[in-house]
Amino acid sequence: MRRYPTEEPLPGGRRRAGYLRALLETAALYGLLAWIYVAAFAATDPGDLDHWVTRWLPLRIDTAGTIAFAVSVASFLLLNLYPSDTGERRGWGGR
Repeated sequence: MRRYPTEEPLPGGRRRAGYLRALLETAALYGLLAWIYVAAFAATDPGDLDHWVTRWLPLRIDTAGTIAFAVSVASFLLLNLYPSDTGERRGWGGR
């Protein structure tokens, strides 16, 4: 979308916007799924939240859930902040 009438569009700009939108949708979805997984884990076994996610990644499970929630919220807000190709702002499943 052009800001000024004399501004020339960048070549491939629409394609880059499509890639960015796909990346934001993927980050929002996977962040939400990871957060739901950590919330379910906390509901079933709250005493084990201080364990690491994996042995090679020294990140606690509750910290991973907090990061996943932040990624999901930030991605979803950015998705709704920028208009789509048609100029309308849409969230999940608005195609």
